Amino acid sequence: AYNGYMIAQVIHENVENALIWLPLILFALDKWIIDSSRPALILSGICLGISFLAGYFFISLLILVTATLYYIYLSMFAHKETIGTINSDYLKRWTSGLVTFGLIGVGLACVQLIPNYELAQVSVRSGGLDYDVSTQVSLSPFHLICFIFPKFFGHPASPGSIWGLWPSNFIDLIFYLGILPFLLALGALFIRRDRYVFFFGLMFLVAFGLALGQFSPLWYLLHNLPVFSMMRNPARFLSMVVTAGAVLAGLGFDILIRRRTADQVKQKRY
Repeated sequence: AYNGYMIAQVIHENVENALIWLPLILFALDKWIIDSSRPALILSGICLGISFLAGYFFISLLILVTATLYYIYLSMFAHKETIGTINSDYLKRWTSGLVTFGLIGVGLACVQLIPNYELAQVSVRSGGLDYDVSTQVSLSPFHLICFIFPKFFGHPASPGSIWGLWPSNFIDLIFYLGILPFLLALGALFIRRDRYVFFFGLMFLVAFGLALGQFSPLWYLLHNLPVFSMMRNPARFLSMVVTAGAVLAGLGFDILIRRRTADQVKQKRY
């Protein structure tokens, strides 16, 4: 929650107000898929709607896409007996859950989305942005060093110290997780190999690739899709990077807790 990205985005209140709901949305969808909790499904839709009402459309759009992919992915692996078979009852439940989630979220946000759509039709984004414009504020590959040294390219408290690409948008390029969370995330990737690690590990890599913007072919592919063609500032995908990194760190910490508990049980036995 208190990684470098979220702290830096304090000056962009709408970004934080939109992004903060993603963990709860994923948790609620998890409860619906695993435990068939209807209140959790309704809660996930409400949280999505509140995210859109925060006023930063593209962050909420990324949340919607991430949550939808998470829903599809987890539904496949939560009930392995359905893979390769057609179970009409499960398919109806799966489809109705996804539709309910979307309808509640988008329905609540219509008061925000409809005016946004009308405004977009008369803005410079209406026909899609030029590729060069869309790649403004791309994360440079050299910023990988900031995983370990967050102040390598300067610090906002000392404006004269900032250097590198996009110095005027330095705030958007901060994604420091912390040394311990970074190591815990790596531990989860290499030690704990389950469906959660796979999803959030892939989410981390894809989001980071998109955040590279002009330095990655992934942004070119995304830029040719409807709606996303109006998006600028690839570094906004760092919001998904730090979310995935935080979850992976939590999964890595869970490994340590479980091993410590197992060792304590062994000591009591012997």
